[in-house]
Amino acid sequence: MKRFNDGSRLLALLALGACASFALPACSDDDDGGGASGGSGGTAGSAGTAGNGGSGGGTGAVGGSGGTGGGGDCSAPADSSKAKACITLAPQELTPGTDADIDGSGVAIIQIYDTATPDDPANPATPIQQILMPSGTGEVSLDSLTTQEADGLPETVYVRAWFLDNPIAQDLVAAGKPPLVWGVFLGGADLSQGLSPSTPMKLKSVSLTAGAGTNVTIPMVGFRKLVVTMKTSSTFSFLGDGTGLGSWGAFTQRVPSSSARPYGYGAIAMCADYNKTQVLPGLVIAECAGGTCEDMYVAGRVDDFGLSLDPNAGLILNEFAITAAIEMGSLLVPTKNKIDLTPTKYDLGAMEVELNYNYRADGNAALPEDKLMCPDTGSGGTGGTGGTGGTGGTGGTGGAGGTGGAATGGTGGTGGTGTGGTTGGTGGSN
Repeated sequence: MKRFNDGSRLLALLALGACASFALPACSDDDDGGGASGGSGGTAGSAGTAGNGGSGGGTGAVGGSGGTGGGGDCSAPADSSKAKACITLAPQELTPGTDADIDGSGVAIIQIYDTATPDDPANPATPIQQILMPSGTGEVSLDSLTTQEADGLPETVYVRAWFLDNPIAQDLVAAGKPPLVWGVFLGGADLSQGLSPSTPMKLKSVSLTAGAGTNVTIPMVGFRKLVVTMKTSSTFSFLGDGTGLGSWGAFTQRVPSSSARPYGYGAIAMCADYNKTQVLPGLVIAECAGGTCEDMYVAGRVDDFGLSLDPNAGLILNEFAITAAIEMGSLLVPTKNKIDLTPTKYDLGAMEVELNYNYRADGNAALPEDKLMCPDTGSGGTGGTGGTGGTGGTGGTGGAGGTGGAATGGTGGTGGTGTGGTTGGTGGSN
């Protein structure tokens, strides 16, 4: 990961509930600015708004099983009425990609709870115990994680394990958000139904024995990076203005459905203009049991009318622009959107998907009011038109033409009409 780590601060932040749900983190690789300046001349063009921010970071993944208990060399607890666990983390074997910061080194965090839903907002729970590897500052590599002992436990516990190999993950934790971004490993979570964007994380139980030590192995699944470029097909038109909340999901089925279980997603965590090509980095998870990965397809979607303020809402809303096509009488995600899920591939590369279908659950009813007012997405405006010189005073010389102001967006104003003087130039476009 190549970043100085304050382990005690990470533990404190995670204990305070920084992993409350699978809400997508708003992280960004880059920010794009607005347009260029207007030319010289008369009245300056109006200032443009800033460009939309970079793609959201992405977030969530299928966690491993809750843990396998066993005998072996785990010594007995100090208190015979309590249990002891000797915990070994088993991260999925993935080959690092081209991201310099994601190098197989980072910080490992083990959290032990007495409830399966510690992040339930109605009844949040702090860990019984937390273990950091390495302790204090520094990093540890994925292949050098050692077995950790946790003593004085009840007979049923719920273990969650994180490995943060992406500096963005630490930034998210520091901001009070879950570290759901590529370059992270997660273990102990029950994600059999895919990644819920809003439901609190549920953990699998681990059974221990009072008066005995139990070896526990926690499988961990890696969050793999996938960069999706989303655009419209040449024949597609939005039902609205094409600005809204956009995202993509990775599904094990091709049939669009509000109940489809996503196993990865990415989004721009703000309103954006999808009449233009947008880049949305995100994450995908796949356990690939037995060395074979289940087929997975990417579907893009844009909420053009602000029907849901969550960009990771179900694949289908009443009105939704989606990536799908009619095949043999059925609406399906195209086969070309299949992800190349090599079992050990950490960086899944890039994929281009097209928005090409407007789904409407309400038939031919009137279109809803567009409640999502997106700001200008940052295209530069045309510079102001040069005005003619001002009227010369009595006996005096006519004034020089006005100078056009710089414009980073919007259409420039027209200079005033004058008689005499030097004519101002026409403002340039951005």
